[in-house]
Amino acid sequence: MAEKDWIVVTAIDLGTTFSGYAFSFRSEFQKDPLKINTNSWISDGVFNDEMKAPSILLLNPDQSFNSFGYRAQNNYKQLLLVDPEKAVKYYYVQDFKMQLHNRAGIESSLIVLAYEPEAAALYCSLLPADQGIAKYFQVGRRLMIVDLGGGTVDITVIKVIKKEENLTYIEHVYRVTGGAWGGNQVNKNFENFLANVFGNDVIEEFKKNHLSQWMELKGDFELQKKTLSVAGTRIIIGIRIGVEIKEIFKRRREKDIADELKEKLDGKVKIVGDKLCIDVEIFKNFFHDCVTEIIGHINETFMRRGCAWPSAMILVGGFADSLIIRDAIINAFPVIKPIVSPPGTSMSVLKGSVIFGHLPGIVTGRVCRETLGLTLHWPYVPEGETNKQTFKIDGILRVDRSFNKMFTVNEVVKLGQTRTLELQDLHKSKELRKQPKIIEVDVSKDEDPSFITDAGCSLRGKITVYPPNGQWPETTEGFIDIETGGTEITVRYRDKYSGQITEENIDFL
Repeated sequence: MAEKDWIVVTAIDLGTTFSGYAFSFRSEFQKDPLKINTNSWISDGVFNDEMKAPSILLLNPDQSFNSFGYRAQNNYKQLLLVDPEKAVKYYYVQDFKMQLHNRAGIESSLIVLAYEPEAAALYCSLLPADQGIAKYFQVGRRLMIVDLGGGTVDITVIKVIKKEENLTYIEHVYRVTGGAWGGNQVNKNFENFLANVFGNDVIEEFKKNHLSQWMELKGDFELQKKTLSVAGTRIIIGIRIGVEIKEIFKRRREKDIADELKEKLDGKVKIVGDKLCIDVEIFKNFFHDCVTEIIGHINETFMRRGCAWPSAMILVGGFADSLIIRDAIINAFPVIKPIVSPPGTSMSVLKGSVIFGHLPGIVTGRVCRETLGLTLHWPYVPEGETNKQTFKIDGILRVDRSFNKMFTVNEVVKLGQTRTLELQDLHKSKELRKQPKIIEVDVSKDEDPSFITDAGCSLRGKITVYPPNGQWPETTEGFIDIETGGTEITVRYRDKYSGQITEENIDFL
């Protein structure tokens, strides 16, 4: 996708846990690419300097919009305290992540999808020299970007291709999408711990009847999750839990929770007043499986061609704020120097996305995450093709559901690279001449799939081509182009005789 003279570029990040937006005007960007405007969220007149808000949406009983983020959180707390019966009629939606751009009323030509790790890399490459990260973006150097989000962990290895003035052009060497090892997994581990200690029935009643306290508990845990360090001296972590949970437990179990905690956890977990006091080693264990998976994933990436010994490892994303995660990665890879994070790790992706919106051509090549091909019903050629699935249309034997490969998984594809497939077909029936052609774009994790029915194949998009002048000629000839452009591909059909062109854009991330 070529650079466009948009007046303003806005980046919207709908995250699993937190969401935000940022924007900059073209005139400002040309003077200072880092002059990017963000929002400081305000709730009930209280200033909050966080530049992202919880991904929480509150809808009225008629499903109309009420509030979002911190305001939604606080509004719902007030409803629960003042009128619990009324509160249950509202829709409190949290931890959501949906692709809504098709319903947002924004023209598709004005939308550019940004890939988080590369967006963060672009932001880091422009940081001032005194922040110590931009100096690693030298021509020919490879850098590993580890995007630690609330939901998933993504790893990308990039190579610096060239530098022009203060701009750094990059290309993917390798990219991989990890599993669900982000901050939400730590939250789930904590909630499972509570269910094991108190009993699932106690926790469910606590959430149902004292939801505002449950929300405060989760907020406290989120704060402790970020600030606890491996090398810290704290031995007890205190989290507000309220007093009602003790009463629920006693009524359901006919025993005191203090006795239960002493029996189960040897006094390493206590309730003191309205706080749940957890031994620091138990608290660190909530991170254990995330740390193990992330480090294992990084090790696997090092073994890929071109990925060993990067010049630097850069940790970005909201989960990179966690000192436990950051310390664990640094300790696991002492030979990789440096391992750094930009200031405001959670905003690096959002601000980088604004930069990418202004200069989409700054990423010169990407790694195909899947094999991409076209589904066509070719006339059947028997020589060496005896294993093909076949069917007849208009008396002509054809190959059914064949995967015609255009790009291969893990292949580096340059921006604007085009590959063309020549198409020739016959139409004996007048009825068939009036029917549109459907060209399917399919993807597969395999390098060389044969049919779209093979395991791992799936449909990515379709393009409908209508006959020129309302009717195909008996012999049809044309070309199908697949052109890579930024984070999308353009699929284009060109009719050889009429010159008619039909094209569609399909997600390439």
